[in-house]
Amino acid sequence: LLKHNHYFGTWMPYWEVGVHSITLGKFMLHEGETYREAKQVKDVLASRDAMFRYCSFESANLEGGDFDDVFISCEFRDLDFYWGMFNLALFFNCKFERCTFRGTSFAGCRFMESTFADCRFLKDNLAAPCDAPDTKLFACSAENCEGWNELFDNRVP
Repeated sequence: LLKHNHYFGTWMPYWEVGVHSITLGKFMLHEGETYREAKQVKDVLASRDAMFRYCSFESANLEGGDFDDVFISCEFRDLDFYWGMFNLALFFNCKFERCTFRGTSFAGCRFMESTFADCRFLKDNLAAPCDAPDTKLFACSAENCEGWNELFDNRVP
């Protein structure tokens, strides 16, 4: 049910399934779910080896956390991440709206065909900025985002 995609460097689904959550060997697939409360958002994002497809994450303030999941056609709205660590996460066709990232790391992430609107990438309380070492952007766009150019080294999204 999973096929390694060498272009993206990760395992990707190649089936259509009509259930909300299923276990596929190493991955837990969450499909079509909406997560709204801070604890619920943080708990589900902190799960290891998860794949989210058509999910929404909304209206939560999150401090800390290590997120290394796969997100396909997901939406992130009105989220405030403080010291979050997105390590090797994959975002394909995702939308980020009105999200704030303070001192957040996006180490080794891949963003493909994703959009950012009215997002802010800010320093934390110790004046440490967000960082994105070894992160790649493919066909992404950003509109009205504070700190975008500094984070992604003035790369054209």
